[in-house]
Amino acid sequence: MVLVAVETAFLIALGYFQANAVYGGLQEIYGWHAVQKESRFFSSFFNKNYYGAFLLLASYLFIGPLFYWFRNPQLKWPVESRHLENLLFVLILPAALVSMLHVRARAAFAMELCAVTSLWILGFLTKGRKKASVVFLLFGVSTYTLALILSPSLWEPYRSLVRDILFRFTLWKESVPVFLDFPYFGTGLGTFKWISRRYQIHLAEDFWVDHVHNDYLELLTDTGMVGFLIFMAAIVSLLIFSLRKCLKNESRWNRTIGTVSFMAAVSLGIITTIDFYLRTPAIAMLFVVHLGILVNCGAMYSGKQEDRPGEHGAFHWPGRHAWVAVGVAALFFLGQAAYRTYRSERIFERYEQAQVFNNHDLQPKNLKLGALTQAVLAMPENPRGWKLLGDFYFRKASFSAGRSSDKYFRKSIEAYGTLTALAPTRPEAWLSLGKAEIMLGDWKAGFKDMRQGLGLSPYNRDIYLSIVVDYLRTAEILVDSRSQREACIQEAASLIKKASSFKRPFTLTDFDYIGGDSGKLSGEDRSRVYTFLRQLLEPLGRESPLAAQRSGQGIAP
Repeated sequence: MVLVAVETAFLIALGYFQANAVYGGLQEIYGWHAVQKESRFFSSFFNKNYYGAFLLLASYLFIGPLFYWFRNPQLKWPVESRHLENLLFVLILPAALVSMLHVRARAAFAMELCAVTSLWILGFLTKGRKKASVVFLLFGVSTYTLALILSPSLWEPYRSLVRDILFRFTLWKESVPVFLDFPYFGTGLGTFKWISRRYQIHLAEDFWVDHVHNDYLELLTDTGMVGFLIFMAAIVSLLIFSLRKCLKNESRWNRTIGTVSFMAAVSLGIITTIDFYLRTPAIAMLFVVHLGILVNCGAMYSGKQEDRPGEHGAFHWPGRHAWVAVGVAALFFLGQAAYRTYRSERIFERYEQAQVFNNHDLQPKNLKLGALTQAVLAMPENPRGWKLLGDFYFRKASFSAGRSSDKYFRKSIEAYGTLTALAPTRPEAWLSLGKAEIMLGDWKAGFKDMRQGLGLSPYNRDIYLSIVVDYLRTAEILVDSRSQREACIQEAASLIKKASSFKRPFTLTDFDYIGGDSGKLSGEDRSRVYTFLRQLLEPLGRESPLAAQRSGQGIAP
């Protein structure tokens, strides 16, 4: 536990160093990963909530020994080493508490405040009241000093609480239909980010959420009722049975530490209803540590254990050497695979940070096709690489002419085709494939694939606009085929009318992209869309297609 205390203290110190370091200092800490400025102070976590949750679970490892210490009436400190250890715990608790408040980890701070308050209340009710009073004074002085130095706002983090709660309720409400459509076995682990786009209406153009922000609901959507019951039954049974055995244990230390670990698991179970804490590796590992402590505290000193026949001497040295050799070989090959994955991810990260050639600060010589191709071949099952490779060829084709352009468009279609095979639920995969096919002249297949992408995110206004723009561009090209040209115009008009039921329909004053990553219409495309909307809406004397539809049905707007 001392090691965990030192690690927690280092984590807090690193966070404060990052908060005061320049942006280059952050880059040195994180290596090649680009860190946004608002992500500072979270040390190895990229979100304030997970930083706070880790400190919360680590704090329970200190609260247990402290409570046991309070119940011990002997006061022979600070001579004994265990007293120095507990004093270290007392100094780390206020640092963790103030750090949670400083980074605005609201849920973790509330749970930590409840846990620390319970510690002091129970401490004053034990025989060691004098010890608890002295330690509480030290805790209070440390907390007050840190609060004066950092000056964290007590009420500021909770001003946006109502807005954040409403956002989560909206997200949960629109995620429940995923479970209702796949009630038994779910959609598969890790599929929420892509499957949910078909159901999300709120912020569909800027849907950046990878998880439901509720581990229980996401477990239902991913694994269905069958997987949910199997997982929850195992965890709940383990917690209850281990706690019962722990409370019957003869050792007071085991009863105290085991009960506190049980409370740590319960605390995580409460806050995981509003975020996906268990999907953060460091937090999940601490959760497993608490489970292990709880189980071990129920089993240790519970009675004499007899040696079973054959337990000693059954594993001979030749067998051990063989298993060691197998382990070393497995470690070597796994290390090689991990290094290849790391290099590939690093290359992918560079290309994404450069926004695939749109960043003028990066020289073209630093973005070569060979490096990207090798990274893709090293991880052929990763859709991320195929998307970047397709974008590479598409960009190259756009700046080429003649046969070279067609060749690169075909290569981009091959890359995008692999992408759709690996990730058939990603709307952008089908949109990219369709756009490349249209550029090559295969309009029928291109618009079919783009419609496929639209079906995967049917409430995304920006996708409607993207397809409308491509229809209008194609209509200008098909000057010699009046029927095909009119067909493109009609398809574009039908999309505009379908989008009339959205919260923000297309109007003459509001028809540009609204997503943060979509950019804006170019001058030519803006002129095309505006002219098309004016021709579509002005004859009816209406501003929006919804009003035109109502007019056609004889309904007053």
